Amino acid sequence: MRSLPIVVPVQCWNGGLNLARSAGILWSFAGRWPGMSISSRVPNLLWALFWILVAILLVLLAALLVHHFGGFGLTFHVGYFHFQLGVS
Repeated sequence: MRSLPIVVPVQCWNGGLNLARSAGILWSFAGRWPGMSISSRVPNLLWALFWILVAILLVLLAALLVHHFGGFGLTFHVGYFHFQLGVS
């Protein structure tokens, strides 16, 4: 059985600089700054507050849709357990 060839990555010293020059980036700054990401620049507390706000807005949107279409009624009976819920 033949084995697959081993692929070794080849690093080009000028590859990044040539790409930076063609993009109009000064070569002295190419590759020296860390990659920018929105999630790494915003504190976790703000992300948590953002997602809580999104969840609240989704609940309000669902309530608006239920109200618009006239509400609903739910009756659930299992043995002696009776659950009734009505929303208009």
